[in-house]
Amino acid sequence: MERLVTCSCGRNIKVTTSQAGAELHCECGQSVLVPTLRGMQHLPFAESLEEVPSKTSAAKWAGGRGITMATFTGIAIFCISLSALFYFRWYVSRTDFTVEDQLAAEREVFTNFPPQDVAKVWMEFQSHGITSKEAPEYFRWSVYAGEQWILGSISSGIGCFCLIAALITYFSGKSRRG
Repeated sequence: MERLVTCSCGRNIKVTTSQAGAELHCECGQSVLVPTLRGMQHLPFAESLEEVPSKTSAAKWAGGRGITMATFTGIAIFCISLSALFYFRWYVSRTDFTVEDQLAAEREVFTNFPPQDVAKVWMEFQSHGITSKEAPEYFRWSVYAGEQWILGSISSGIGCFCLIAALITYFSGKSRRG
């Protein structure tokens, strides 16, 4: 079973029981004395070092890098989900509603009343100068669809920006290690 001997430079050197009491040379050029068999019992196993994160892996996320990446990733996920909602609303919104459809719907309302009642209501509206303050339905649907498209585009843009920022934050730590 391989054990690890630590050089004064911080590097770990794998040793076996056959190397007990020997003197090895580290990559840095310093000589490292391997303990005797009895002393090797206190050394960590070579496999256990790979399982335990080192101090340097914690240090690479220090200084707010971990929080920054988590924040950017969270915002990216939220914005991309929001853009999916807006694009879905845009997709299912009724954009085929036209002026002719609006006029047909209004004609249908007027056909339910006798002509005298329609004329009476019309004269009442004209005498007070009251007209419909509400935009036609085809126009409202068109505006709604346009708003959903714009909101989807903005939120997906923000989401992509945050995703790229999170990737830059992640990979900037990779280049410092190597």
